[in-house]
Amino acid sequence: MNTGTDKILFWDFDGTLAIPNRAYPWALNEALVSLGYEVPWTLVDRCTNTVIPWHTGHYRYPQNTGAQWWKDVTRRAEVFYECSGVKPEDYAAVSEAWRRIMPTYPHTLYDDAVSVLRRCTDMGFTNCVLSNNYPELPDAIRMLGLGEFFTAYFVSGAVGYDKPRTEIYLHALREMGNPEAAYMIGDNPVADIKGAKLAGLKTVWVHPNDPPHPDGLAYADFICTELAEIPDVLA
Repeated sequence: MNTGTDKILFWDFDGTLAIPNRAYPWALNEALVSLGYEVPWTLVDRCTNTVIPWHTGHYRYPQNTGAQWWKDVTRRAEVFYECSGVKPEDYAAVSEAWRRIMPTYPHTLYDDAVSVLRRCTDMGFTNCVLSNNYPELPDAIRMLGLGEFFTAYFVSGAVGYDKPRTEIYLHALREMGNPEAAYMIGDNPVADIKGAKLAGLKTVWVHPNDPPHPDGLAYADFICTELAEIPDVLA
């Protein structure tokens, strides 16, 4: 994919455009309930923190993308399913329901997200999503009414590498025609900022933690406390 523009913004999603949330355990709990299982929230939350790859440092899975990503999650979740009383014949059904429900999570965008995306578009930037997330994240973003702003989506569950792996950044850059000016905008000082900087992108750290993480301070070209500050630093 080559858009014909040399001004590309790669946006993280959770924690950057959308307020941090508990989408994964929420959707898994909804899936369990839909199949007649009631499992304590603490166990559901523990499951998602141990089977989603980027939570465990499992950043590389080029053979497990798309539907296979969910099959791999199911395999990782089997111990949890067993301990929670889920019947083995329902394992796949729970994961399929989890996959179906995930894009319906009611994300809350930061108040300035839409106006900033519109302003960056008007400034001539091409906007893309670059996120550690499940393969169907683009569906959720379109449901939020943001589809008009994004030209491409680079989601780890579809690409096979999680940030901060250099491969996901290089893949996105190649797909966008190796633009002359490419920025990664994100809230995570390691995955978004250090990872992108080491891959050769310029970096904008937004919603920095307090106290600031040393990697964010070391690798961010710009630091913005809120999204509304970003267009000015890019001008």
